[in-house]
Amino acid sequence: MERVKATPESYARKIDFIEKAMAEGAHLRLPRAKAAGRPMSKEAWNRIVDIGLLYHAGPETTGPSIAAMYNVTGEAIRQTRNRFIVDLYKNSSKETRQKFPLDSIALSKPVTLPQREKMAKIMGGLSLKVRSLIGEGVTDSEVIISRLETTRARLKAATKSGMFKEWGLTLPVENINRSFKEVEGKVESMTDDRQLQEYLDSFSDSSLRGFIHRKNTTQAIFGNLSATLKEMGVKNNRYARPVALKLRALGLPVRLLMGSTLTIKGRQYQETYFVYFSKRKQRIMEAVEAMGPLENNSEIISLKKAKS
Repeated sequence: MERVKATPESYARKIDFIEKAMAEGAHLRLPRAKAAGRPMSKEAWNRIVDIGLLYHAGPETTGPSIAAMYNVTGEAIRQTRNRFIVDLYKNSSKETRQKFPLDSIALSKPVTLPQREKMAKIMGGLSLKVRSLIGEGVTDSEVIISRLETTRARLKAATKSGMFKEWGLTLPVENINRSFKEVEGKVESMTDDRQLQEYLDSFSDSSLRGFIHRKNTTQAIFGNLSATLKEMGVKNNRYARPVALKLRALGLPVRLLMGSTLTIKGRQYQETYFVYFSKRKQRIMEAVEAMGPLENNSEIISLKKAKS
């Protein structure tokens, strides 16, 4: 049971306690076993001491690494290294117990930088990727969010981590957790198409998907161009891309949104959507109508045939 938080300071204090107790020979006296009420075997106590020292006195050693070494579970190692501290304390002198109260000794230890980096890789490595971009001179949070296709909330969490602080890095991330109402209010306040396009492009794919597919919310901010074309009688989805390019050329705010990867008959396909702000739906429909029958529009046909 943890008593104090594991910090570099509490770790140093624990090492002082272990050295003081062992100097008194506390590790040489057999503690009494819990169940039988008699001293445990020397072999059992030596094993506890070995595991305890491996964990507590080794800054780089971890519970999982010791568990693998002894071929036991991580929980077994946790209980053993805790038992080492408790029994060593009981075997210590009254003077040592007074100087180092048991509830002031951290049973765990702070995570080292290499361990943090390993954990960061396991969790996706966002902190490491952000550090790499900052090393390249990229310090604009919006650019980082776009480059890494993450969200403001995740970026803020990554930059608040202990590892990020140990690197001596700072990165202010504004407008964290844009709420649905906040986005709706900002869109409604904008009247210029260029501003709307810039705002639409500022969303990462992941955050935009989150808004569009948000549950328990009537989505009224964004429109799907393919769905709108179907409303207008255009059944061929392949017209969405050339129409989107034409609409952007006309200055209307539209953007590409990458969806999930699908596997159909052994081949992988990337879902793509073209989205716009719903407040421009009427103007978009008018612009599409002005194009006439899409299958007869030479510019649309040319864009449709283009590979990129």
